Amino acid sequence: MKTNLFLLVLLLSNTLIYSQNIVAQYKFNGNANDNIGSSDGVIHNAVLTEDRFGNANSAYHFNGTNSYIEISNYVPFNFGLNDFSVAFWMKTTSTERETMFQKGSEYSEQAPQYWVRANDDYNNATLLFLTGNADPPSPYAATDTVVVNDGQWHHVIIQRSEKFLQLYFDCKLVATNYDVYRDVSDDIGVIIGAQNPHPGSSVISNYFDGSLDDFNIYDDDLSYVQIMDICADTVSNISEINSELNSINVYPNPSSKTLNIDGKYSFVEIYNSLGQKIFYSEYVKTINVESFEEGIYFVKIFNNEGIVFTKKIIFN
Repeated sequence: MKTNLFLLVLLLSNTLIYSQNIVAQYKFNGNANDNIGSSDGVIHNAVLTEDRFGNANSAYHFNGTNSYIEISNYVPFNFGLNDFSVAFWMKTTSTERETMFQKGSEYSEQAPQYWVRANDDYNNATLLFLTGNADPPSPYAATDTVVVNDGQWHHVIIQRSEKFLQLYFDCKLVATNYDVYRDVSDDIGVIIGAQNPHPGSSVISNYFDGSLDDFNIYDDDLSYVQIMDICADTVSNISEINSELNSINVYPNPSSKTLNIDGKYSFVEIYNSLGQKIFYSEYVKTINVESFEEGIYFVKIFNNEGIVFTKKIIFN
């Protein structure tokens, strides 16, 4: 009973936290207005449709040829070098490359921007999240392990978190990659359901063919518990997952000789401050860290559902 009460308090407290750093919300209930701010969307040939609960006029359908929602440049979307997150729902049967969300310019791969696409030709990815600016190469997190075009509703989260790009699909971390904090701010707005044209051009590309709903944009990264809370109705065993999350304990911190991990998990990875993976092991309770150089490291612990725990550790 005490455990259940703790988890409930934990979820509610995290709900309050992420409600404070949300900068825009598009519920698509009859319109494309921003439900908490002033960055309303302009609709171009997208039509209202049923959402994942069967509610009429509560999501938007995009035809894959000329429909999109345009949002003019809005200062809170310019995250610069900071962490950020975008969460939304999607449904498609298309096999063509299609963009669900983009902020910034498509002028080149390095232009200030961040976007998420499906059925991409980068590594034959079924889902891909990219950030870019004028300092190549543009980092991206991509996966070919998920099926996005089965005609079912799926939840997607893209986020930059402590120098890592993270891509979540139906509450599971499916791809991650190191990012040296590209500056993603520019004067180009957001486009939903397509990709912005090149500067000086009117050609919009990579139109989305399907339905999109419930876009939330945050000016910070989301914790694993917050992610579970946002997309809870996609996971049947959320209580089990949160119990595992609550049970993880990594200590001591700082550490000079050994690092102990208490709790149920599948494998552990340790990254240095450059984003290089320097350690991997399946389940182990104690790690000898005497040979590690002094500095800041990131311990990432996984179970079968994705990432369970991330902790910053100092080795001295």
